[in-house]
Amino acid sequence: MIVRMRIDPPVADEILLTVIRHGETESNAVQRYIGQGDSPLSPRGLEQVEALARRFADEAIDALYSSDLGRAERTAAAIARSTGLAPMLDERLRERQYGELEGLGYRESIDRFPETFAAFDRFDIDTPIPGGESARQVRDRVASFVDEHVLPHGGRSIVAVCHGGIVRTFLWHLLDLPYRAARYARSDNTSVSAFRLRRGRWNLQLWNDTSHGSTDRG
Repeated sequence: MIVRMRIDPPVADEILLTVIRHGETESNAVQRYIGQGDSPLSPRGLEQVEALARRFADEAIDALYSSDLGRAERTAAAIARSTGLAPMLDERLRERQYGELEGLGYRESIDRFPETFAAFDRFDIDTPIPGGESARQVRDRVASFVDEHVLPHGGRSIVAVCHGGIVRTFLWHLLDLPYRAARYARSDNTSVSAFRLRRGRWNLQLWNDTSHGSTDRG
């Protein structure tokens, strides 16, 4: 039997931020970079988001945000049907802009852009992907989202539906971890991760939970 961890709702001076990766896409299934392009949810991804929606049917949520990319928006729409909350779209929750890597398979990308992957391996946060973003630029927009939509709202439970790279960026930013630690953290499709702001410090409450029934192939 799968036992799902329950997260206590926030009290008056706390904030609970739950971040969710979108369901599996057709590009995920064949290990192809999407970035800020888009790809339909795969049949497996559609099953995942329905399981996710059932999970949140009895959760108390005050606000629901989503990346404006289709795969995240479709995932958020399933949660919206269960909760009655309309998703608020925010482009700051988009996946990293992968520039010239977008649309390429993982192995082909390494072969064609070895210098880019050498920068990845150095954990270089300032060198942008050709035609795309640097890791620092992604962190800056995630920080801007947190400052505007999360920090002003004590006592609220906020959900943000986004992307694997953005989930890891929340981990990096909120806990102020070394970039290399956050980059290696696993973020599966429709995984649920939660952070609680308590007495001015963010605490990790839950990471990469797929006990609602989804699993991931990468």
